[in-house]
Amino acid sequence: DRLMHTITITGCDVSNDLSYAKIYFTSVLDIDKKELERELEEASGYIRRVLADRIDIRHTPKLVFKFDNSVEYGNHIEDI
Repeated sequence: DRLMHTITITGCDVSNDLSYAKIYFTSVLDIDKKELERELEEASGYIRRVLADRIDIRHTPKLVFKFDNSVEYGNHIEDI
């Protein structure tokens, strides 16, 4: 439940064969990035099941979560 309120999905890259989806996310809270990635990896099975119920494709991709540093970088550039 904490994840729903602390992360924002910023993008997604799906492999050509739809077997993998790299999900990019960010958080406005000061939480360890690796901790958030770990929590998302733990929740990926549940998220895949929800996706499988909502989208009509033969195979639901394996989800890989990566922290998106671009928002942080943009804020840093703006501060400069």
